[in-house]
Amino acid sequence: MIKKIRSSLTIKIFLMTSLLLALACVFTYSFIAWFMPLTYTSDLSIQLDRKLQKLVNELKNTDLQNCEDIFERFIMEVGSNVGINFEILDAQGNSIDIPINRETSYIHNGVFIGVMITESESTITESESISNMTVTSIGDSMSMTTNKEYPFTFVDSDDQYVLVVSSVLQGVNQAVEALERILLWLIVTILCISFLGSLFYSRYVTRPIIKLSGISKRMSNLEFDWHCKDNRKDEIGVLAHSLNELSRRLSNALRELQQANIELKSDIDRERELERKRMEFFSAVSHELKTPITVIKGQIEGMLLHVGVYKDRDKYLSRALTVAGTMEELVQEILTISRMETYEFSLHKEELDFSKLVHKQILEHAELLEKKNLILKTEIDEYIPIVADFAMINKVLVNLISNAAYYSPENQLIRIKAKAEESGMLFIIENTGIHIPQEVLPRLFEAFYRVEQSRNRQSGGSGLGLYIVKMILEQHGADYKIENTADGVQFTFKLK
Repeated sequence: MIKKIRSSLTIKIFLMTSLLLALACVFTYSFIAWFMPLTYTSDLSIQLDRKLQKLVNELKNTDLQNCEDIFERFIMEVGSNVGINFEILDAQGNSIDIPINRETSYIHNGVFIGVMITESESTITESESISNMTVTSIGDSMSMTTNKEYPFTFVDSDDQYVLVVSSVLQGVNQAVEALERILLWLIVTILCISFLGSLFYSRYVTRPIIKLSGISKRMSNLEFDWHCKDNRKDEIGVLAHSLNELSRRLSNALRELQQANIELKSDIDRERELERKRMEFFSAVSHELKTPITVIKGQIEGMLLHVGVYKDRDKYLSRALTVAGTMEELVQEILTISRMETYEFSLHKEELDFSKLVHKQILEHAELLEKKNLILKTEIDEYIPIVADFAMINKVLVNLISNAAYYSPENQLIRIKAKAEESGMLFIIENTGIHIPQEVLPRLFEAFYRVEQSRNRQSGGSGLGLYIVKMILEQHGADYKIENTADGVQFTFKLK
């Protein structure tokens, strides 16, 4: 139970508020019970003083023999809550008999009620009234004793007299008696008011704090799909607004961090893939260069040693030169690929007429086309404007036209189509009389991949042509594809 109270702000506030309300009610009850008799007795004293002033004024208008009615009427007005002693002194301080019925004097419950005539040896020293007061408690009541002197003269005499009054004021605390009668119901009412008031107050105060506590727990779990109502203007409203702002910023920061992590992971994966391809590429390069180097080395050694057929030096020097030229072409292609794979590589784009580039490459390959008796059919627009890197696009055309001429059987048809469109430029080249297995088509863009697996350059080439074409077209943001048609193989790319 104690652990639950310590862990709950609502219960703490409820208990503290209940205790404070109960103490406030008890303090209020005690204050009323203590202060009510004093107030009541003080009021009696003020009223008695006014009546005595009235009595003195009436005595000034009568004589000693006819003042009996005045005193008896005064006693009737005072009532039963006041006990009074009267005494009239002359100028020499001697007591004078007052003509009043002595039967009006009696004692009730230890308190003198009515009038008692006494004798005193007091001496008049001043012309003004003198009073003093003593408060005592009798049983459950409060009493206050006062002594006052009122100088006056009778109407039939010029002598100075003094009315000496000793009064006992009995304070009957009726309010306390009423509170005692309803004390049980009062306690029940106090407890109910304390309980209900504390319950409402604790819930009102702690409800927003409990909500903020729940929200803070969700924030600690990195959950930001919530919103605090911050329409309050007090400190809790400021705290809710701050939590909303903090949640928004944390959510944005977390989203940016996740995006950065995704990009970083993508970069790492891409770098790993590039590294893998680079290793494969260099492995293939070493294999591609090993064969021609071995051939040249063997031919040169044979010629130096005059072994067999290698005695004919002119023949094998020519073959060695051919192999060296092939190696040079391969090295140039490798350097082109290496340069394009570096981060520093960038295209030098400019405005070009693509139709002129196509016609130029057709003329350069005319000898090869005639040698294999290939038929060329073209459909090229007169002017095709593009923005591209001249050297790179020219390299694409060289590789595509040379591949079409090289792999087409003799006496076959090659179709070339180039046209300008609203969205860019379309180029299509198709060589007929040959097909490529469907499962092989996606691999044609891999480095050093050849359909003919013997790696014979007389029939398979270097395997880098389409790989270089792919890299250049991707650098230009072009779409490309290679596919089998009814008549042969077709390569298409569209430059935006």
